[in-house]
Formats: sequence, C-alpha cells, structure tokens
Amino acid sequence: SIQQLSTVLLTNKIAATWPKLTEHEQGVAQRAILERLANSNSRGILRAVAMLANVVAQSSVLNRPWEELLPALEQAARSPVETHREAAMTLLGQLTDSLGLRLKVHYPALQALFLAGVRDPARSVRKAALGA
Repeated sequence: SIQQLSTVLLTNKIAATWPKLTEHEQGVAQRAILERLANSNSRGILRAVAMLANVVAQSSVLNRPWEELLPALEQAARSPVETHREAAMTLLGQLTDSLGLRLKVHYPALQALFLAGVRDPARSVRKAALGA
C-alpha cells in the first residue's frame, strides 16, 4: 500500500534527517509514529512503522530519549487487537537488539511483556515474541 511504502521510504531517510529537526518537530514525529502504531490494523503497515520507530528510537537515544515509546508499547502489547500485540512484540525485539544495555533499567518490564507475548492466544503474537 501507499502508506506502507511511504513509511519504508521515510525509514530510509529519517536517521540522516533526525538531527536537523527541532526538538518540537521530533516530538511531533514521535507522536505521529505512536498514533500510527495505535490506529493501524494492517500487519504490513505496522511492521513498517515498527522499523521506523526503531530507527527513531536509535536516533533519539543520545539527545532526548523517547520516553513515551515504552509505555505506548506496553499498551499495544495488552491491546485486544492481535496485530497491535504482534507489532509491539516485533518492535520490542528490534529495540532490545538495537539499544541493548541502554534498556537495562527496563529489563524486568520487558521480560514480563515478552512472557505475556509467548503465552498469547494468537500464534502470530507468540511467534513475534519468540522471535524477539
């Protein structure tokens, strides 16, 4: 879809552009990403947005960490919508790979989320949690 393609293209450009944005513009972009994660039901779009969110989180970590991201993912991981839970597990896995020890303070919460994902009734969520 057009939304998925535009998200992939943005993902490829955002790391170079991110430092040039003002703090306000970065906040607007982060909120838009979280809104897309919360409101999309398309598996393809959610995967693309998860990749975008991971790149933005990596770009943000040094200057102004993205404090709203983990609470939003916790909420998505508890969503009644299967694709939201799957996207949360996918993005949490990407974040643990890309940010590693920077997330150490969050390890207990992440462990609980992954454990819940492994026990999820939906196969796609369990697979995403195990893949994380």
